[in-house]
Amino acid sequence: MLVTAAVRSPARDAVHALRRARREARLGRLEWFDVAYRAYLVILVGGALVLAVGTWLPADPLGSSAVETVRQRGAAVLGLVAALVLAAGLRSGAHGGPLAVEAPDIRHLLLAPVPRRQVLLRPCAQRLSSLALVGGSVAGVAGLLAAPRLDGPSLTWTLTGAVGGAVLTAGAGALAILVHVGRVAPGAVRAVTAVVVLAQAIAVAWRVPGPTDVIGDALVWPLTRHDSALVAGIVASSVAVALVVVGLVSCGRLRSEALERRSSLVAQVRFALAVGDLRTVVLLRRQLAHDHLRVRPWFRVPPPRGASRPSAVLIWRSGLTLARSPALRLARLVVMAAAMGVAAAGIVQGSAALLIPLAVGAFLIGLELAEPLAQTVDQTELRRLLPVGSSALLGGLLVVPALALVPLAAVAVTAAAAVSGASTAWSVGAVMGIPLIWAGAAGAVVNVVRSAPDPMARAARSMAMPPEVAGMSTVAHAAWPLIVSGLGVAPLWFVSDAVAEGGSPVAAALRGGVASLLVAGCVVVWLRTRDDVRRRWRALVVAGDEARRQATERRRTRSGGST
Repeated sequence: MLVTAAVRSPARDAVHALRRARREARLGRLEWFDVAYRAYLVILVGGALVLAVGTWLPADPLGSSAVETVRQRGAAVLGLVAALVLAAGLRSGAHGGPLAVEAPDIRHLLLAPVPRRQVLLRPCAQRLSSLALVGGSVAGVAGLLAAPRLDGPSLTWTLTGAVGGAVLTAGAGALAILVHVGRVAPGAVRAVTAVVVLAQAIAVAWRVPGPTDVIGDALVWPLTRHDSALVAGIVASSVAVALVVVGLVSCGRLRSEALERRSSLVAQVRFALAVGDLRTVVLLRRQLAHDHLRVRPWFRVPPPRGASRPSAVLIWRSGLTLARSPALRLARLVVMAAAMGVAAAGIVQGSAALLIPLAVGAFLIGLELAEPLAQTVDQTELRRLLPVGSSALLGGLLVVPALALVPLAAVAVTAAAAVSGASTAWSVGAVMGIPLIWAGAAGAVVNVVRSAPDPMARAARSMAMPPEVAGMSTVAHAAWPLIVSGLGVAPLWFVSDAVAEGGSPVAAALRGGVASLLVAGCVVVWLRTRDDVRRRWRALVVAGDEARRQATERRRTRSGGST
């Protein structure tokens, strides 16, 4: 035993020394005031965001009927959120997660004569603690914002949310480690997660018991004050702590090949996020999740016959891509559409802050369905060789995605009607559902088209601007697609105003639908005229440069003659 301890202690010290040297080489020596200043900035920005969200939410306490609805259905809804978090943890473990260890640790330390658990224990502990910190912070802020609306003590709601969020996310991370160590097949994980999430969704819709209601009961304990909910929370926390302990003990059995693959992809994702390349982020995320197109399509798409028009070929190309979409991607689209419906129902009831997740959901759905357009945009040289104009080509590739958004709009309307329970929900959804999701997905189209490789234009733009303005331009370039999605879904607030003032929600939905269609139409017009406008502008710039050059030559000639 003494010999083993004597051997392991130098190994542990060597591991810590190597990591410390690598961290100092990458970040330099961090003094305590640098760390304190960074923490101060994080707290300041986070506090500002919390205050901004708090001002958007209704400040008055909810009525007795709304509070009773939260008391009856809040546990099921929060249980659905918990089911999604646990499902994310299980899927991450099946795909080689949840760790993204640095490459030197994998290539050198894991292959050195050092116990693997000593190498992986610290990264696992850091990963679980970061998950707990993020989950606890988000849930704690949610509890803090919910306390005045539900007329409860802020401290109780905040502590309940913080503890519940930390325990839930740490337990999901521990499940990911155990699934990775146990080498559970991804197919089995998908089946289990689908059953759990679907069962909990049924519990939310039809008010029947669900598999994760116990977690939701613990999270709404400050409102219900049931002893059973408190006991359930203690039991769930004990189970999560046990999972964390077992995960840390067994972390030495994580597979090196899976860790290396995941670490490489995560590093590329971080770089793509740093440069604002969302298209690359989407592709890398699909590789992380093993989200590949099906070999056999779901349905047969007959190819165009004979000398078909280019529009028919483009529609066939988009339809073939959609027909080969994997089941997981289709399920993800349905879930995001349902989440959009829930957010829309909350916006109509007065929660303006839900406009942000509604716009983000529509933007993500648009990114998923704009795959044929994105593939064509990625291949600039091939696009120029095709016997079709660029504007017509890009516009024709939007036909199938626009049609695919129609059933997703139906899913969103169904979810909104199920959550709100209002008699006019179906009428409002029938009028505004399709225009809203079209306009929200238009931001994704803007992002995909603007991400086309054009080194000359980017270089000219960066050279023409000073560094201070170039940085602001980069931020605006990255944020503009999300702003377009936000403008597309913002007309839903017309319905909220009509409901609050006692007006006709259907008439407001008609006005909002027209506004959303205008946003989508502007994006389509921009897409079809973008290349022509840029070509004319460049020709005008070249002509101006040539005119200035000729004027300079004439002045030089006159000055030389006079001399």
